[in-house]
Amino acid sequence: MPDHLSIVGFDDTPQAAWTTPPLTSVHQHLDGMGRMAVQTVLAMAAGTEPASRHVELATSLTLRATTGPVPVAAVDA
Repeated sequence: MPDHLSIVGFDDTPQAAWTTPPLTSVHQHLDGMGRMAVQTVLAMAAGTEPASRHVELATSLTLRATTGPVPVAAVDA
């Protein structure tokens, strides 16, 4: 890796940085997730129904050593 295969994990746990090679991972912002959960619970406790059962929160990509550039052959195809 990453010459022939790129690998990406999800959740960006601390262990992702400790692997050999360190794992590229999608990072979920737990503080935002917790904030949204508390707001939802408080609103529901006050009798307000959520506008949607689906909530989409921002994520970010933590680049490490398990991903490489797109091969030139794939760009030309």
